[in-house]
Amino acid sequence: MIRALLGLFIFTFTLSTIDAQSIKIRACARTTDVDPVKDNQGNDRRHLSAFKLDYIHIEEFSPAKTVYAQIGVDGQTEWEDDVWVDGCQNNQAFDSCDGCNTCKSPRFKNGDLAGSISGDIENNVRVRTEDNDLFIEATNVKDVCYETEWIDVWQAGRKALLLRIGYQGTTTNDDTRTQNIKLDYVISTDGQYRNFINDWSNFEQGKEAEIVTIFLSAIDDLAQEVNMNISPNPVEDRLIMSLHTSYSRKVKMTISDLIGKPVITKDVSIESGESTRTIDVSQLPAGTYFLSLSDKNMKVVKRFLKQ
Repeated sequence: MIRALLGLFIFTFTLSTIDAQSIKIRACARTTDVDPVKDNQGNDRRHLSAFKLDYIHIEEFSPAKTVYAQIGVDGQTEWEDDVWVDGCQNNQAFDSCDGCNTCKSPRFKNGDLAGSISGDIENNVRVRTEDNDLFIEATNVKDVCYETEWIDVWQAGRKALLLRIGYQGTTTNDDTRTQNIKLDYVISTDGQYRNFINDWSNFEQGKEAEIVTIFLSAIDDLAQEVNMNISPNPVEDRLIMSLHTSYSRKVKMTISDLIGKPVITKDVSIESGESTRTIDVSQLPAGTYFLSLSDKNMKVVKRFLKQ
């Protein structure tokens, strides 16, 4: 039985330059081991303790919806069906799969390289793709990761991007489970990995989730200069925006819906120090929205739920 869960998370990253801008997405999983590996009929049981990566989609956060990557389900790029890592019982190089019987880099159906596998690759661990899904199985409660190739997003400039990652824990009994998943991104300009979800939720009966994340391809981060909080959240009629900044400035305030379409836009002036503003959202339909403040180069975003 799969229990659906929708998670919405917002994060930002800063770039020292927008030249040759690209990113990688990394998905790591910890699952319990499977013993015995095969049942009495000789069927492999490692799928009972697996993390399933459904898709990675990256697009511009605007009605224009410029697409930068569509990997996996409903995507333009499909994983080739194959087993990439297997037979690692005697592997001693745990940060690679060189000591495994099967050690290959994932590929797409068009033959292009689809990324790499890394982590504590030993014992009964297996990584495979089937029906355009990627599975990380039986990791013995250690991190095993799939990482994409570099995804070119330089055309986004300073625009916000929307990242969607769909995944599942495929546990079907009480003896095996997906214990943890971790999602990271790395920027080509500095090579630093940044974590945006670390989920110790124990997928005991299976869980399905979609991460909808907004990140900025901006040179500067307004959130470092303007502290913005909103309440109440969820909200019915009046949304209160509390601000703190070291100096006065003029910014554009925008409320956008889940697909990035602006529904309220106005120019506002922020005074130095502490200040508050009340926003009438009573006419908005119920749903998820994003409140952003932006100037020429920078942006800060908060999510809220309208009841």
